[in-house]
Amino acid sequence: MAQEARFSINLKPRLLEERPGTGIVAAEYFLIYHVDAWFAYEDKLGIPRVPNPLEVMVRTEINYTAPLMVGEELKIWARTTRLGRSSWTMEFQFNEADSGRAIATIIQTYVNLDLQTGRSVPLDEEFKQKVIAFEGKENVEVA
Repeated sequence: MAQEARFSINLKPRLLEERPGTGIVAAEYFLIYHVDAWFAYEDKLGIPRVPNPLEVMVRTEINYTAPLMVGEELKIWARTTRLGRSSWTMEFQFNEADSGRAIATIIQTYVNLDLQTGRSVPLDEEFKQKVIAFEGKENVEVA
């Protein structure tokens, strides 16, 4: 996935994120790290974060390949793979920055939710067009 992604950020976990006494970054922090990559991706595309509709995560799949040691730096690749009517899917690939060693992947699906009604609402056309322009139409499934 990393070879296919057009966007990445680097992030260095802190000592406090270690599984106590192991030197290994605790797995649950990868869910926090992906949010940093997600927001940076939206900033890169010029997508504003507005409170309504709200982007809500509805499905997450995490696969861990290898541990990340405290002191190692992450390179997080992010890309949008699918745009639906009111939902979209993103993939995040975590690699150790220096060696490129695969650490984990996260595949996450979000839905646009109207705060007043609690129902899904269609994705904004401008959002879709920015994603397609950045990723390339051949790289995003549009439902």
